[in-house]
Amino acid sequence: MTAPTVLIIEDDAALRALETRLAERAGFDVRTAPDGPTGLASALAEPPDVVVSDFHMPGMNGPELLRKLRQIPAMQSSPILMVTGDRSDSVRKNLVEAGADDVIVKPFPAADFRRHLVEAARRQGLEPIPRRRSRHKRPSKRAETVTAQVVPESTPATSNTRLMLVLTAALERPGRHQLNKVRNHIQRVRELSALLASAAGAPTAMVDQLREFAGLHDVGKSGLPDRLLRKDDLFSSLERQEMETHVLIGADMLQDAGLPEVAVQIARHHHERWDGRGYPQRLQGSQIPYAARVVSVADVYDALRSSRPYRPNLSPADAGTRLRSLAGTHLDPFLVEVFLTHSNEVEEIFDRIADPSPESDLEVWR
Repeated sequence: MTAPTVLIIEDDAALRALETRLAERAGFDVRTAPDGPTGLASALAEPPDVVVSDFHMPGMNGPELLRKLRQIPAMQSSPILMVTGDRSDSVRKNLVEAGADDVIVKPFPAADFRRHLVEAARRQGLEPIPRRRSRHKRPSKRAETVTAQVVPESTPATSNTRLMLVLTAALERPGRHQLNKVRNHIQRVRELSALLASAAGAPTAMVDQLREFAGLHDVGKSGLPDRLLRKDDLFSSLERQEMETHVLIGADMLQDAGLPEVAVQIARHHHERWDGRGYPQRLQGSQIPYAARVVSVADVYDALRSSRPYRPNLSPADAGTRLRSLAGTHLDPFLVEVFLTHSNEVEEIFDRIADPSPESDLEVWR
């Protein structure tokens, strides 16, 4: 059986690569285009079964591309899916009126993206066959308890994890003109997460896994453009939406690498919020995997203690006050209280894994 074809039109290379991997896994043959005019030319040359297009693109925006695609005789009834970070009903209505069959709101869970694609193909009488992966077999169910998320302590992925930690840490290594960048965030988050899990009574295996995998929480940022990673100011709304895709990219990378589910959960869900207003899936309370909740507390606290171009670092006392104010909204309130009652151990980690002084690097570069 011939696989259905999908044309992915997306100007962001990282997101285009992510959508390509998801579509291929869902059983599609994929063609891509980096902008509207190129995508239109591709559709004219060989009409695809399904089109997935970004809304905001240089050269030709989504609604204009939609209208032109619908002028192609072979594309008049083909499913066209638009991807946008705008959640408003008015934008969705305008896109549907312009000819879109469905709207995918980013950042999107990988499963949702695949579901939209498969449903679009089925409307055409096509049945994509998901491609199997020769990876580690994953559990069919995810239990609610902490202990059920733990895999055996000895895992063949250990050496791969260490290598990935080194590569991820390279993201924190500043350039010669960026000496104020945080440098040991990854190592501190690993140790803070292990400390918190242990203090909160998690099983030893979970503590060990957090020490091993918590440092990979932001590995998906390696798939983001440099203009975002190196920006010295607050993000615009569109930049924020683009930055949020790093959790999906990271989870996809770790799943592809065959790492345990707990590592994938950390990457995907460490920006969920206790009140359900986080991303990418708006999980709430205990719906958020335990390991991701632990890493969230450690990640937020370390961010508060680290300087940013738009604000100075906070003192331990001020950071603790700020962290407590986020309990019950952003963060698991129980884990926040446990964390704050172990302030001495927390400060020992900050003393032991401090960021290097810029002056020493300057001496080396001279």
